[in-house]
Amino acid sequence: MDKETLMTYWQIMGPARADEDRRDLHEMEPSPQVLELRAWANEALQAHHEWRAQHRPDLDIEAREV
Repeated sequence: MDKETLMTYWQIMGPARADEDRRDLHEMEPSPQVLELRAWANEALQAHHEWRAQHRPDLDIEAREV
């Protein structure tokens, strides 16, 4: 699967799915392909957090207050 397809999948499925996949990848033997997929999952999570901070700062404030 290519990067664009995975990023779209994680965008649709949400950050929980990207985080779950990232954790699963950390349990795998670190081959070059696994390392690349880990980086993509991290990138997808970072993009989500940046989007949320920009478009839904109220959610970030609520999360910090809990």
